[in-house]
Amino acid sequence: MSPRTIATEAKLLLIGIPVFLWTILPVYHMFLFAISPKESAFAGNLWPDHPTLNNFAIVLQEKHYYLNHFWRQMGNSLVIAVATGVITLLVATFAAFAISRLKVRGGRLVMNLALFTYFIPAAFLAVPMYRTMGLYGLLNTQWALILAMVTLASPYMRSGCSSRPPTSCPRSSTKPPISTAPPRCSCSVSSTCR
Repeated sequence: MSPRTIATEAKLLLIGIPVFLWTILPVYHMFLFAISPKESAFAGNLWPDHPTLNNFAIVLQEKHYYLNHFWRQMGNSLVIAVATGVITLLVATFAAFAISRLKVRGGRLVMNLALFTYFIPAAFLAVPMYRTMGLYGLLNTQWALILAMVTLASPYMRSGCSSRPPTSCPRSSTKPPISTAPPRCSCSVSSTCR
């Protein structure tokens, strides 16, 4: 290895190790809380004196009054997360394709304006969204949350390949229209055609 390669690797390690520790420390702290007994949760030790899995049993068996509906809440979260992800993916895929591949007048402006909406704080959208959900009778439903989250996530639909030319065009001038295309084979059995 050359000295230049070693210096580059050392710089990457000097940046990467603190970023890794910064990222993993909160996760480690949550894990410590999870395995610590109630009495020593705030002791400040690097490892609890008597680690326990009893906290997991309390949560999974809903033994605390804050956890009365834990599994229902977990199911709601799963439904909302999956529905939001799928709908956002569909909306973003179709919108990005339409704007980046098809020659839509003002397509880049539309994409940039969609990203420009992130200059508006999400708190400003709370009242209009609440009113809209109320008008459509969606208050206190999962659909209200799903639609609000899709609305906030959709401006990320910007495609990174908008500057590439299309790989194929359905209206290519080199291919004749389907109705006037000559038949490939005049025989009745397609297996004998070449």
